[in-house]
Amino acid sequence: MKWKGSWSDMGLPLGLAESFDILGVKPGDNPGEIRSAFRRLALTCHPDVAGSKHVARFERIARAYSLLRKASPEEIEELLQKSSGKAERKPRSSFWRKKSDRKKSPPVQKPADSLRVRELLLEKALVEAEIAVTRLFNCPFRSGEGDLSTLKLRLLGSLPGVRLLALASLGKKAEEKEFFAILLEIARRWASDDETVEGLLLQNLREEQKYALVDILCSNAALLSEKTALELLHRIRRLPEKDDLLQKMLFHPASSVLSRTLGAWGSSSFPDELTLLRLLKREEEEILVPLLRLLRLRGAPPWSRGRIKALSSGHSAAAVRVWAGSIVRVENLL
Repeated sequence: MKWKGSWSDMGLPLGLAESFDILGVKPGDNPGEIRSAFRRLALTCHPDVAGSKHVARFERIARAYSLLRKASPEEIEELLQKSSGKAERKPRSSFWRKKSDRKKSPPVQKPADSLRVRELLLEKALVEAEIAVTRLFNCPFRSGEGDLSTLKLRLLGSLPGVRLLALASLGKKAEEKEFFAILLEIARRWASDDETVEGLLLQNLREEQKYALVDILCSNAALLSEKTALELLHRIRRLPEKDDLLQKMLFHPASSVLSRTLGAWGSSSFPDELTLLRLLKREEEEILVPLLRLLRLRGAPPWSRGRIKALSSGHSAAAVRVWAGSIVRVENLL
């Protein structure tokens, strides 16, 4: 809504009212319109263009623009209310917005061309180094003592890439006593490294050597990742004597590994009582169901009956309640 008349006639602060009149704008105009009006008037009234007789007018235009920029939101809102009669109208110009209300412009992103070039050069250097090491290990080793010593050092080195390439180059040497001892040491040191464990499990070993290697890995079950532990369980299932290995795997923290381990248990033995006590305190359904199934087949120890009765009535999973209830009925724990 346009207001007709002079702003100075409204009885508002004279400087602010005159500033709008001088620039020919309204309080609701956006910053671009106010800035354009100032520039248009300044160009026509600048002393260098219009002559010295327009100095006073140019100064009034500059003061008016400066006053509008410094005006508070409350002053502009009051001016709008009295000029239009709409108390709910808000000034649109961001000149009078509070600093907290202004949108911050996104930071200017610097060009990353030089960084990308460095990354590409580094990647190229790494690829070339990997190719060179691969060619080195693909070459047949001579029987010289120095070459074998170098291979041993690379197997026990701290660089995973070099260690993996050395494992891949072993071949039939893995069965030799001194190299097999190194493989066992690698299993003790780097059981937490998935690729290293995979490289160990791929070695061409005799059956008794495979069992010894798997036994070392199972002794470090708590360090194995969930993926590696599940792969190891798959290999343990094929071994003739596996109960001792499964007992060690029950120290893995992942519920999926514990569930698979309990499900793979044979009929000739049973987890020790401390392990049973620890597992019975767990709440996961995928652990309790295979554990209760074992207890149902083997018989529950006397100390576990209180916990089993509690599970039969208070556990949230129906399968747990069913298996625990079957033990309660068979053992006559009612």
